[in-house]
Amino acid sequence: MNTIPVDFTVEYQWIAGSMPPPYHYEFMIRINASGQGEVIYWPDYSGEGTPEWKESFTVTQAQLEQLYQVMESNNLFTEKWQAQERHIVGGSYEFMNVTANSQRIKVPAFVFPEQQNRVKQIYDAIRLLPPKTIWDKLGAQRQDYMDKYEKGKRR
Repeated sequence: MNTIPVDFTVEYQWIAGSMPPPYHYEFMIRINASGQGEVIYWPDYSGEGTPEWKESFTVTQAQLEQLYQVMESNNLFTEKWQAQERHIVGGSYEFMNVTANSQRIKVPAFVFPEQQNRVKQIYDAIRLLPPKTIWDKLGAQRQDYMDKYEKGKRR
């Protein structure tokens, strides 16, 4: 039985903490109900001159259903997700937007402590969906970007 709503979409974003260029990086994972996924990766702070790398992947129906089940069991669709007013500045952070059954859920960065474990389980499940080969390729491209950046500074 297909439990995935036809309008199901996930947009998860992770942003590294404050670091000098070129060590900062960011990525986004997008997934839709048909199983099409994409990783968008920025190897530095976004802006002019920073490349944007895109890698597509496919998620099986079983993987989609498992992700949806993790979301349901961690109260994604029923919880009132709230950001802490005070949080650590300068560290890495993550957030997501999910659409399902015409409902749009926004999970902010720095959710309340009692919500952190539930949202972490969802984020972990999302990050496992892109194949390791994509992460390896993006990691190698990032290393090349950092190497070229460092060589450019020595001129």
